[in-house]
Amino acid sequence: MNLTLLLEGIILGFSIAAPVGPIGVLCIRRPLAHGRLTGFCRVWAQQQRMRVVGRRRHWAFIWHLQVRRTRRPRRTRFCGL
Repeated sequence: MNLTLLLEGIILGFSIAAPVGPIGVLCIRRPLAHGRLTGFCRVWAQQQRMRVVGRRRHWAFIWHLQVRRTRRPRRTRFCGL
């Protein structure tokens, strides 16, 4: 295997796996400034927040579908009539 190809693959893999956005920057900066344990706790807390937000969105979508099935369809207006 060509060593340069391996190194390019490793660099590409790290660049794709890097977290993007302001929360990702905080998750990277925290362990560099305060140590591994603090960084681990920060990333774990962020994952829990995302899990809760995802679950909330899921239940809101399910509720929306149930309400849509039980309500009578509204008459659509065409040009204000």
